[in-house]
Amino acid sequence: MQLIAVLIAVFHPIEKKVLIFTRYYQLSDVGIFYRNTVKESMKFICRESLTGLDRASRHSVIHEERYCHIQMANTNDKIGAYAFCDQDYPKRIAFAFLNAALQQFQKKVGDEWKKYKQDESIEIPEIKQVFRIQNYTKLFDEYQDPKNVDKVFLAQIKVDETNVILHENIKKLLERQGDLDSLVAKSNDLSAGAKMFYKQSKDMNKKSCCNIF
Repeated sequence: MQLIAVLIAVFHPIEKKVLIFTRYYQLSDVGIFYRNTVKESMKFICRESLTGLDRASRHSVIHEERYCHIQMANTNDKIGAYAFCDQDYPKRIAFAFLNAALQQFQKKVGDEWKKYKQDESIEIPEIKQVFRIQNYTKLFDEYQDPKNVDKVFLAQIKVDETNVILHENIKKLLERQGDLDSLVAKSNDLSAGAKMFYKQSKDMNKKSCCNIF
């Protein structure tokens, strides 16, 4: 069971586009030559899906051995937290993590994100401590192993899994945004290499970068 990444994205009402402000990864199990493609794919999923998701909604996308869980904030602005994890990582704990991450983002950043016109790497120490300090762990590290999460805390978190919208794959998640092939072709998040990998994987009927990994 592993929590692979968390990204927080916002739709900017003035710029009329999705911006990604916070992202942390644990890609030690991913081959070094594929890590950039994985990161690009995650950003693509966030940027292309956010505008089609309702406020305060929860979503889960499954593909083979991976899950992407999405928690939309209950605010006037469209803010979404995305967690990428193994399929056997408990869904309830994933959404508890996303709720906590969103709260920390909103607490630290507030409306300050509105001053940005492009992606920024806004560090949220409460989510991830970039430089590890002895006896000082934060959400992303604590939630790597679900067993580390305090059971009393979890009992206080009400996550109604019946309200989680399950999507069969990334194509289903993005269908409101348009044809997947067109979205891939127009994406600025995906490099030429990632787009070629997607095309080759599709032609060979294998996993593609846009089917999460």
